[in-house]
Amino acid sequence: MNLKTILSGIFLASTLFTSCSGDEEKKVAVKPKVKMIMEPFRFHKAIEVKPGLTLDIVSWGRGSSSVGGYLILRSDSTNLKYKSLAGELDGKIMDAWDMDLDTDGNPELYIHAKGEGKGSYLSMYIYEYSEGGSNQQIRFPELSSSLK
Repeated sequence: MNLKTILSGIFLASTLFTSCSGDEEKKVAVKPKVKMIMEPFRFHKAIEVKPGLTLDIVSWGRGSSSVGGYLILRSDSTNLKYKSLAGELDGKIMDAWDMDLDTDGNPELYIHAKGEGKGSYLSMYIYEYSEGGSNQQIRFPELSSSLK
């Protein structure tokens, strides 16, 4: 190989290298779309207990953000049974989930709410649903102010 061939090869390789590195695409960070809830609703979560049985938890209110109401919509599309349950809410719903702690086959729905301001504590709204769709609220004894 002669020097002319080597130099032309190096020149060609460096030209290709610099031309390729200049064409890099700029990567744009894509933010996931946040699902907005229409006012006066503040919270929504759909929990599929089993295929065909869904519990939708919704909270709403106007004015103060620390009080309002909640609604549980039970949709049993398998048996075509639809029921709802409403209650007053003290605080904002932080999360909701279902479990079966007593292992009787009936799901319990837990709604975790937290009040705002000094002296506000955790609130739990718990309902157990039977196979037929009826519900029963599970309540815990109130704590005294010294225990809180």
